[in-house]
Amino acid sequence: LSLDLLRELDKLASSVDILNSIGNYYVDLQQYDKAIIYFDSSYSAANLYGHTNASRHFYFQNKGRALLLMNQLDSAESYLIRAWDLVKDTKDWGQLNTISLTLSQLYFTKYKFDGNQQNLDLAYNYILRAYETRDSLLNQKRMNTIFDLVMDDLVNQKNEEIEAIQREKELVDLKADNEKLFRNLLGVIALAVALVLFVLWLRFRKNQVLTKALGDKNLQIESK
Repeated sequence: LSLDLLRELDKLASSVDILNSIGNYYVDLQQYDKAIIYFDSSYSAANLYGHTNASRHFYFQNKGRALLLMNQLDSAESYLIRAWDLVKDTKDWGQLNTISLTLSQLYFTKYKFDGNQQNLDLAYNYILRAYETRDSLLNQKRMNTIFDLVMDDLVNQKNEEIEAIQREKELVDLKADNEKLFRNLLGVIALAVALVLFVLWLRFRKNQVLTKALGDKNLQIESK
């Protein structure tokens, strides 16, 4: 390749980065239609010198995120899955973290719309993957927010099961308390019975002593 051609390719690569940056700027402004125009332009510019996996990944991820924020969820899923496929077997922890967070947000949003358990499970799986690959305070903060949302819904969904387990535990504890109370009651009864028997035995012994004393007294009187 000639030096002039290399310079032109470098300019094209720079223009791709610039167009992507402008697209992300419009995403921040919540002007998603304009953002998508710039993402598509960056993709077209990249066609002129050949795509790399990185350029494809950023295009699919950026456009997929914009579509997600527009609630075009099926289209967003198509782009984000393609972005995921490009990095899922790599060790690019930063991009794995970002795309995992975005996919978790996508499936959680879909779950909120359709109540499909599979979407909630996918949201949970991707947030766990993001947790494994977190690499920045910004992503950590975003991850915690989405993680809390997903976990809150999982907890709410499992409330009946949790309450049932708690009720069962309470019943077991109540049964154990009743058994303990019954054992204690038996102990008290046994102690009371033993005490009564002891008192009766004392009275019996006292009567025996009195009877013997009276008998001895009578014999003394008779002998006189």
